[in-house]
Amino acid sequence: MVCEFSRPTWTPFRRVYLDYLMRALPRIARAVGSNPDSYVYLAESIQEWPGQRELATRLQGEGWADVAWRDLTGGVVALHRATRPADAFAPLARYRCQAVGGQA
Repeated sequence: MVCEFSRPTWTPFRRVYLDYLMRALPRIARAVGSNPDSYVYLAESIQEWPGQRELATRLQGEGWADVAWRDLTGGVVALHRATRPADAFAPLARYRCQAVGGQA
């Protein structure tokens, strides 16, 4: 499960939100925050994070199954979920831990 800031889905709201995120939030942080650079970093990292569909595609590409997401607050936050296939770690079986004396 992944819960992250994402991209609003409704275009007019997305424009307002991104404007707030990139312009207003850093100004407010500089005026009242003890570490304003962290808010600039937050805004930039939200901008760089993949959108909902892109993250789902990446998860599927890495072998996760039943990938889905749910937008919260109009897509400002997205909750992604996926399941690991049962055989996902089968190639790692040859690396089993061996007890002293060679017995598992």
